[in-house]
Amino acid sequence: MKLTVVGPSYPYKSGISHFTTILVGKLRKHHEVDFINWKRQYPKFLYPLEQEDKGSKQVLVEDNVRLLDFYNPVSWLRAAWRVRKHRSERLIVTWVSVAQTPPYLGIILASKLFGRARVTYLCHNVLPHDPLFFEGLFLKIMLRLADDFIVHSSKDCRDLARLAPGKPVKVGFHPTYDDFNTGQRYDTGKLKRELGLRRKVVLFFGFIRPYKGLHYLIEAMAQVKAALGDDIRDDVSLLVVGEFWKKNKPEYEASAARHGVLDSVVFVDRYVPNEEVGMYFAVSDILAAPYVSATQSGVVQMAYAFDTPVVVTNVGGLPEAVEEGVTGFVCEPENVPALAAAIIKALNHHDYDMAAAKTRFSWENYIHQTGLLETEG
Repeated sequence: MKLTVVGPSYPYKSGISHFTTILVGKLRKHHEVDFINWKRQYPKFLYPLEQEDKGSKQVLVEDNVRLLDFYNPVSWLRAAWRVRKHRSERLIVTWVSVAQTPPYLGIILASKLFGRARVTYLCHNVLPHDPLFFEGLFLKIMLRLADDFIVHSSKDCRDLARLAPGKPVKVGFHPTYDDFNTGQRYDTGKLKRELGLRRKVVLFFGFIRPYKGLHYLIEAMAQVKAALGDDIRDDVSLLVVGEFWKKNKPEYEASAARHGVLDSVVFVDRYVPNEEVGMYFAVSDILAAPYVSATQSGVVQMAYAFDTPVVVTNVGGLPEAVEEGVTGFVCEPENVPALAAAIIKALNHHDYDMAAAKTRFSWENYIHQTGLLETEG
């Protein structure tokens, strides 16, 4: 089957770029896939950080054409012409934000006018994390143009049932980022000393945005330390790795100081090159994802790739990715005592089976479950 996938890939940062690149590689084992990448992706007001990965030496890449330019409507039509020239039977559009409406509208309308490709939205978020004033109008327009949808959580499925009733939806999951685990071994004792970490480490990984709930995690760490007792309370560190979306690191440092845990929190305020990701998971005992809202999380699946158990909140699709007591624990969101209790339980638990998660959330299972192996429209 001939497919066209539209979405970000290297040199763009973020889990969406990694996801799309890995997916194309997996699909190429079964289909003839053309991959259209972005030339310029987001306006600065929507993505305030540096958009390109300029630090990774080991990059995830699949053959693609950097064609799509947010600011150039001609590129939208060229992308549509490429879909037609490839004789694509299915056009898979990576949907993250309604802000992508102008270029996607151009591609899809032209593709439908001049071609026969079935249009599938691969939705990482049906609704944006940060509401936009033009969200309602753009959503109404764009959802009508899709022939079907792929989502990664039951929440997104429910949202589509309300927003696009009657249209086919396949519910998948976020697969494990096993491409990041190269099998490299680390001297974790040395790394902990270099990073200023203690014996037990709780990891928070990824872009630091308000909806991810880091302020709750910092407050919970104070309760974790208090509950552990005088003999071991200084054995636990919180390792925060990722760029601050709003450049507001001082706010989190002030919160850590206010709760008396500043000496137990280590901030690594930067985008981590691909080849360095493994070392942060290697020194960590658990990953904490204390999100206030979510659809799903690639960070959880990255943790699974490195055999790291997780603590997540009961929001969106996060609990769907966790088997209680097997791959981690789930607690209620915006509830500091519950989060602290889950972290303590996770640190003291030793009967994890991370191999089960890797099997369940494999890419092959994903493309089967989401209908991406279908050979007819």
